[in-house]
Amino acid sequence: MWTFPIPAESEVLTTAEIAHGNTPVLFVYRSLDGTEWHFLNDPQSDEEQDALEPFALGQLVEQHPALLALADLPLCWSASRQSPDEDWQTQPNYPTDWDELCEEAKVHHGDVQNMLMDIFHLQDHDAFHYDMADNLFVWKNDGEVVVEADLQVVGSFSYVSQTWLWSWGNEHFPEDSKWLLENVQQFGQDNGFDAMANAKWSGEEEDGWLMSAIVRYLLQGEFVYRVPSESGALFLLLSNMRFAGEGDDLDENLN
Repeated sequence: MWTFPIPAESEVLTTAEIAHGNTPVLFVYRSLDGTEWHFLNDPQSDEEQDALEPFALGQLVEQHPALLALADLPLCWSASRQSPDEDWQTQPNYPTDWDELCEEAKVHHGDVQNMLMDIFHLQDHDAFHYDMADNLFVWKNDGEVVVEADLQVVGSFSYVSQTWLWSWGNEHFPEDSKWLLENVQQFGQDNGFDAMANAKWSGEEEDGWLMSAIVRYLLQGEFVYRVPSESGALFLLLSNMRFAGEGDDLDENLN
């Protein structure tokens, strides 16, 4: 009986050696982003991380039937074992207490925001522009693009209704501009976090910063940008920040 929450033909990330049954699976984790399921032998191996590629989950389970025991592994949890003969040990990758999650996210958020402000001299640029169709955010000087980033919409705060609305609950945003947040609601439901499980709720603008900080922390994004307007504020998660024309600039281990 198939018990995973996704179909057997769904693609997951693993190595060819694992997918073909030549190497055992000793570590599994579910991330919050679209890649979601990862199956590894040694999570500390950079070589193995570089070798990850998509394979059908059904093929993987056929080669490693013990994976069926992890079908109900929650989002942002991992499972490990020392050998194929041992039972799986599961643990959360992030705090499952709301106050602890908020505190960690805020601390991490502030540290990274300040570092990126310095690296890219963001306070010195005279204009910005974003395009949801292309998922692109840019900073400009004298009309010339100097810094670029990929964007995802976290959500918006309305001054009129004094409410927060997650992007995944707003049909007006293009799907490509919010796909990375598609599992936020499920994560909230799994952990009893109402602020993440409910699409819209009453609050303050500061809540927009907090929700964005949490998402940045969980998704290992880089920068949160607030776009103000007369009626409210839009919160964006930026990743892959780089100087224009220079490709990737940041260490992969930024987060």
